[in-house]
Amino acid sequence: MLWLFNTLSYQHEATIYVELQYQLAKNKINTNRLPDEALLQVQATGWQLLKESFSARSLVLDLGSYTDNTTLISNNHKDLFSADMPDDIEILHVIPDTMEMEIEERMQKMVPVYINFKGIKENNWKIDSLIYNPDSISISGPESIVRNIDYWTTDPIRIHDINEVVKGVVALEPVEQNNIKLSAVAASYGIIVYKELEHTFSFEIVLDSASNQTATVTLNCIIPSNKISSTAADDFVFAIKATPNGKGFNISCSKYPDYLQNIKLEPSFIPLTAQE
Repeated sequence: MLWLFNTLSYQHEATIYVELQYQLAKNKINTNRLPDEALLQVQATGWQLLKESFSARSLVLDLGSYTDNTTLISNNHKDLFSADMPDDIEILHVIPDTMEMEIEERMQKMVPVYINFKGIKENNWKIDSLIYNPDSISISGPESIVRNIDYWTTDPIRIHDINEVVKGVVALEPVEQNNIKLSAVAASYGIIVYKELEHTFSFEIVLDSASNQTATVTLNCIIPSNKISSTAADDFVFAIKATPNGKGFNISCSKYPDYLQNIKLEPSFIPLTAQE
């Protein structure tokens, strides 16, 4: 036991793995990926090395004095690695021995969020209403990258249903570029989609109140699928005019919902029924 006590009191060499973080100058950022960890060959007493073996150490390297691209020779700057280390641990060698630092200005800006729906365009559907939050996010990172980003998209959302509210939460597209930070990771959304359909409405109209002559007319149109059930006869007004020669009636639709397209009325002329 005395032998062990004496041994631990002597100086020994060992290897310590440390996690690395970096503190750069204000408004500066590195564009390349710097090492996440380093291997330190150190010398210290056995007691200190024993203590280190039971802890995970993380170092913050102060690179505030570096404002331009440079190659950092680690072993020429051991003080950067020893700043957060106990005084009785001497660093002998650092691996990696070089760090390539690509440094430029940090840029931050707001960009719109683009919800990446699948199935709408492919099925020739239309969007009736759409809400989502956030509609824009803050993005920060190296100026050379951020200035070329005009929007940020989400992961794909497959739409299968029409005429119903589809809602949920979708993740924003993962960041691929190094050192890009987003102010959000997901967006909530609600959407209603529809398709345009050919549809026929039938109406019984009174042509002449004196003779009580009536007729059935049909109105063919293109209508949004989510509007069919809510469209009623009261939404239409028909103009009925007797022909100058008194042989019948010209029929036209003078009022109809503004979401209808390609309206065609049949028949547009109805002959006068002979009275008995």
